[in-house]
Amino acid sequence: MEQLAILDCGGQYTKVIDRKVRELGVKSDIFPINGDLEVIKNYQAIILSGGPESVWSDSALKYDERLFSLEVPFLGICYGMQLLNHRFGGTVSPGVKKEYGESQIEIIEDCPLFDGIEDLTQTVLMSHGDSVENLAPGFRVAAKSGNVIAAIYNEDLKIYGVQFHPEVDLTENGKRMLENFLRKICDFKDVYALEDRINTSIEQIKDKVGNGKVLVLVSGGVDSAVSAALLLKALDPDNIYAIHVDHGLMRKNESDIICENLKNLGLKHLIRENAEDVFFDSKVEIGGREVGPLTKLVDPEEKRNLVGEIFIKVVQRAAERLNLDFSSTFIAQGTLRPDLIESGNPDVSSYAHKIKTHHNDVDIIRKAREKGLVVETNWDWHKDEVRQVARMLGIDESIASRQPFPGPGLAVRVVCHDGSDAVDEADAVKFNKLLSGSKTAHSGKILP
Repeated sequence: MEQLAILDCGGQYTKVIDRKVRELGVKSDIFPINGDLEVIKNYQAIILSGGPESVWSDSALKYDERLFSLEVPFLGICYGMQLLNHRFGGTVSPGVKKEYGESQIEIIEDCPLFDGIEDLTQTVLMSHGDSVENLAPGFRVAAKSGNVIAAIYNEDLKIYGVQFHPEVDLTENGKRMLENFLRKICDFKDVYALEDRINTSIEQIKDKVGNGKVLVLVSGGVDSAVSAALLLKALDPDNIYAIHVDHGLMRKNESDIICENLKNLGLKHLIRENAEDVFFDSKVEIGGREVGPLTKLVDPEEKRNLVGEIFIKVVQRAAERLNLDFSSTFIAQGTLRPDLIESGNPDVSSYAHKIKTHHNDVDIIRKAREKGLVVETNWDWHKDEVRQVARMLGIDESIASRQPFPGPGLAVRVVCHDGSDAVDEADAVKFNKLLSGSKTAHSGKILP
């Protein structure tokens, strides 16, 4: 199957490029710009992402010089365009006109990248301080933003560059430009559909787990339900053990509904751990200091940390009753790519900074991952894609379209609590109204 390599130059939209390419039915993988050329050369086209550095500075990103000897189509985006121009003999300099945000470009050449776009004035997203000053020999200017070069190309070499970001929704016809690159310039014919990705996930699970035992942590949301369903497609049901932890912080009657739905998936070994008292009353040591109990905490980050640590201890206790050895049992969870990005997980992005701690990305899970014992069936998917996968796997619509709910539940939604059930009742009333009459699956929570 045809494949595209996306070389990450440190840009904030690299994962968005990946997402858009997959939406267009092309298989793609992300590598750092200095990735192994012996691997990259097996791909049929390359996109260079944006990035914060300057190609002319001492801090410019290093890469294998043989990269640009590969006879494949290239598309450079923002920094990627500047790198192409610089590498092929042009010059890039700090721009007199720096552009950040929505801008207008004028298409001035009949360039294949802009095929089918009738309006020569296009709205795009710019985010650059440097600009192409002198064009590389053999290249032509395809678009401009005032006096700034906005797009370049060399049709003979199949090398194209845009100073703007076609991958973001603010860029008018950006998806069309990417499609032109993939289907017309690269001449990709294959369609890498969601069905292919599901089959790939199933095969990866088979290869990784084999005849081993796997423990799947099921919250009852669409992510973990898809994870469990994929395991059932790949493995012997007798080797799959599912644990649902009721920490007392769920929506009203939610654990009852969850366990019924999970049984309908075909899980043979489903354990429900009722651990409300443990979560409310326990203290844990985090970073050398005692944290807890939960009923005394206000800081949401501390709540996430405490819930995460107690959650794993409860799971370990249940696993021991099932005679599952944590040192050799695989652990499956429905971790999505955004979860890992927010946690600053280097498996997903070496450039990411931690935004918040996820309750299911704690130290014991990271250690299991280092041993190769974590099965993350959904790591390459975003939320809306997982919902599509759920429907394709025959999961009930009540799960497939279930409203997102934080893993730590009401612990992070409720700032303080007097012990009454008013919050549960109010949330249940709102949720039932949402299901019965709303045209949207979204609702908001406002905290002081």
